[in-house]
Amino acid sequence: MHWLQAGLVDNFSDTGVSVKVKTETGWIETDKTAEFSHVLCAEEMMFCVTRSLDQNNLVVTHAETGWKVCDIDFLDFAQLGELKAAKKSLEEFISVISEKRFYAVILRVRG
Repeated sequence: MHWLQAGLVDNFSDTGVSVKVKTETGWIETDKTAEFSHVLCAEEMMFCVTRSLDQNNLVVTHAETGWKVCDIDFLDFAQLGELKAAKKSLEEFISVISEKRFYAVILRVRG
């Protein structure tokens, strides 16, 4: 299967880098522990794994906007590892809300 059809491209970067994430009251820095790309509506977008600010668990964050997308399931994290669990969580999230709808939200947030 071609990477575009699968919707996934692996890109690894340095971990432990601080990134800004969006909160209800503004922006705050947190640690990025992994990074990967995902193709949405033919556009490659970067996502990262960050720590949740309120629950101290791992979440998938849209790298460009800093918005939290979804939580990473702890059991998947324990069984699959951080990156695979993050990709699985993102795929499940997209399957529930639809790729086009998710893409439209990202476009609105980016401005």
